[in-house]
Amino acid sequence: DFRSSWRTDDSRADGATTVDFETLDNWCSANSVANVDLIKIDVDGNEFPILLGGQNLLNRCHPVILMEAVSPHFEHDETNPFLYLERLQYRFWNSKTKQEYPGFKGIQSVLPKNDPGMTTSLNLIASIAPPNLR
Repeated sequence: DFRSSWRTDDSRADGATTVDFETLDNWCSANSVANVDLIKIDVDGNEFPILLGGQNLLNRCHPVILMEAVSPHFEHDETNPFLYLERLQYRFWNSKTKQEYPGFKGIQSVLPKNDPGMTTSLNLIASIAPPNLR
């Protein structure tokens, strides 16, 4: 399933399609990518499997990650991308205010408890070290 919220007529489109995919680790290996400094990810709540597919890359390179947080991320600890990243020593900052969140629970505390339509979100920077936020 997909959701397009960036249409030029300000409407939203939902639908289904089939796509090929490859894990980040496999793609980097196949394309001889040894280092990654930055990952921008926007997959509408499906961040956990993407990050899991790049676990070798994350452990090796510790890239800065720009991503969105929505309440469905926090429904299950075992598929929470922020808990996963926190276990890898990542910290989190609001991309607009530059404020650091006190771990994944800090992110969860500012999102609605039940928002299956993902109407509220936060844009975050995840990094091992404080990023240069100018």
